[in-house]
Amino acid sequence: MATKRKLTTKTYQEKYDIIKFCEANPLMKKTAIAEKLDIKRQTLNDILKNKGKIFGQVEKIARPVVSVKRVKRVSFEDVDDALIIWFRQMSAQPNIRLDGEMLLLKARQFAADLGHDDAETLPMHWIDRFKVRWGIGKVKKCGETGGVDSAVEHDWKDGKLKDILERKC
Repeated sequence: MATKRKLTTKTYQEKYDIIKFCEANPLMKKTAIAEKLDIKRQTLNDILKNKGKIFGQVEKIARPVVSVKRVKRVSFEDVDDALIIWFRQMSAQPNIRLDGEMLLLKARQFAADLGHDDAETLPMHWIDRFKVRWGIGKVKKCGETGGVDSAVEHDWKDGKLKDILERKC
């Protein structure tokens, strides 16, 4: 019985590198390039056929760490672009904390400003996917823990808290 070939999918960065290799070696035959890169010739042809799309995606990706294999369409792409720019500006300020609700309100405002009729129906799960798309998670801001005076903390632990606990017992 013949063994099944394992399906492998190249990332856009890998496809980009293959195209660059082909452009750097114009005298090399496609068959030789495919053998050298350990891919099938038809795969090489498909990659070269989609050269413009691949170049566009590699240049668009702002996070080279993420290995993108398939590009999914984002609903409200213009809102997505505006929201990430706003998020980066706001998160650079140390005193502002951003949460999902604030992102949702701002996204709905951008959607309305950009002429989307269904701006009010923008769901919370769109924000959840937005956070995943851009790698946004819980981030501890600098200086959050330094906001409490150590003398007040010491006074509370040694004085008031002990009094309260002694009264309860």
